[in-house]
Amino acid sequence: MVDYVELHAHSAYSFLDGASRPEELAARALELGYPALALTDHDGLYGSMEFARFARAHGLQPITGAELTLASPFAAAERTEGYGGSAGGVPAGTSGDRVKAERGVETGDCHVTVLAENATGYANLCRLITQAHMESPRGDPRLDLDALLERPEGLILLSGCRRSPLLAALERGADEAERLAGHLRDAFGPGNLFIELQNNAVHGDLARGRALGALADRLRIPVVATGNVHYHVADRHRLQDVLVAIRNRTTVDDSHTLRRPNACFHLASPREMAWRFASRPDALRNTRAIAERCRAFDLTADLGYRFPDFRGSGSAPAMRVLHQVCRRAFEIRYPPG
Repeated sequence: MVDYVELHAHSAYSFLDGASRPEELAARALELGYPALALTDHDGLYGSMEFARFARAHGLQPITGAELTLASPFAAAERTEGYGGSAGGVPAGTSGDRVKAERGVETGDCHVTVLAENATGYANLCRLITQAHMESPRGDPRLDLDALLERPEGLILLSGCRRSPLLAALERGADEAERLAGHLRDAFGPGNLFIELQNNAVHGDLARGRALGALADRLRIPVVATGNVHYHVADRHRLQDVLVAIRNRTTVDDSHTLRRPNACFHLASPREMAWRFASRPDALRNTRAIAERCRAFDLTADLGYRFPDFRGSGSAPAMRVLHQVCRRAFEIRYPPG
């Protein structure tokens, strides 16, 4: 059994980005022999309970998390001195390939992956997401880095995808990246920050991985492999292409430079991930270690929360009532013929 658990996956609750439902991701994970799976949708926990209930019912450990959007920590400097230079970090341009397919490219926003290790972490994650939505324009949530650093308890921080703040720092120089990584480590504590490595066969992935791995080794920060999953099987990439085109208000043909360049953002088998990260077995092992740490938290039981229902009131179950209400509304809005 290969030591790998996917810790970075998006469902359709990452609106116009993820192309699979939470239960499809969970079912596929079971088919591939995963003992656990994390759901990390963009700036929200919309599908977390649905995902956790399905996973628990079928013997899969659900891990609750989110990919948070951070306002660029270098925004002021970028406005005055430009962006994309390389003073000993990542080769210029490698983190920008097709990057318009990633949310936040227009503003230089960054992404980090955050996992709840326990109930305290879940509460802090909820508060961070609420703050991001309350203090940002509607539909465009983002969080200041300082706000994230104020609530580290119970959270495991992964450094993020190609929009990682550490990659943005590396493009400004190795010293800048070391300062930021040290700042994150000091805030979250040793063992709670992991530098995220991804290899989806995108141009620049190997260079980014080497630069991030070298940074991690210099600072003795552990690395972790993730797949940045956006659909449960490779064929679903066609739907994801359509979603990206819709998000950018263009056609599929005209969104070629905006879409992801291949179908490698599917939920891969542990064996495939072992092949992708053959040079960093520690990044694979750390996924299982993180999953074990998150095992104690059960979203379906630890909150004392139950989905509301009408049982005992003389009404049908809630989902059936909702279905009936919607059908009646459809007939009014869209009469036959």
